[in-house]
Amino acid sequence: MLNYLIAKNSLFFFLFLYIMKIVQVLFLCFLFSTVFGQTKTTQYINKVSQSTVYFTTGDSMQLSKTKDTAQYFFFIFEAEEDTIGLDPGLSTNGRWRAIQLAKIFKNYSFKSIFSTPFRKGILTLQPLTDQSKQKVIYYDQADIKSFHKKLENAWPEPCLIIVHKETFPLILKKYLKEPFKEDISKEPSENMYILKYTKKQSQLFSYRYKIR
Repeated sequence: MLNYLIAKNSLFFFLFLYIMKIVQVLFLCFLFSTVFGQTKTTQYINKVSQSTVYFTTGDSMQLSKTKDTAQYFFFIFEAEEDTIGLDPGLSTNGRWRAIQLAKIFKNYSFKSIFSTPFRKGILTLQPLTDQSKQKVIYYDQADIKSFHKKLENAWPEPCLIIVHKETFPLILKKYLKEPFKEDISKEPSENMYILKYTKKQSQLFSYRYKIR
C-alpha cells in the first residue's frame, strides 16, 4: 500500500512538472509576441510637414533637416479604381482617397511628382497637383533605368511617385541592399512607403493612409 501511494504521488509530481513546463513555454511565447509583435503595428499617416511625419496614433517621425544628406521618396499606389472602361477612373472611395492625399501633403512641398500616364493615377494626384499648382511628370514603367535617371536629377529634393505593384520592387532594387519582400499582390491603394535615400545607405518605411 505504501509503495502504491509513493508511486501515485510521484506520478502526480511529474505530471505537475510537465504542466508547469507547458505553462512556462506558453508564457514565453506570449511575452515574445508582445514585445516583438509591436514592431508590426501598422501606422496610418495623418499629415506631413517639412520636418515631420505625423500618425493618427499621435506618434511622429522626424525627417532629416539637412537636404544635402538625405532625399525622401514618397511612394503611393493609384487610388481605388472604377470598374468601367479600358482606362478607368476612380471609384467613390478612390476620389475620397485622392482628396485625403492632398490634405496629408497640404504643408509639404515636392520638387517633382511622378506618375505613369494612366487615368486613375492622374486622378489620384489631381487634388494635390491642383493644390500645389504643379505638373505631373510622366514616366514609362517599362523603362525603369530612364526613370532612375529622372530621380537622380531631382537630388536632393523630395519626390512623390505613383508606382505599380509589378514595377515597385524593380524601382527599389537600386536603393535597397535586400529584395523588397512585402506582399503587395492585393489591392495596395492604402499603402504609402517612404524611402530615405542617402549616398551611403537607404531606409524604407512602410505605412498606410486612410480614405478620409
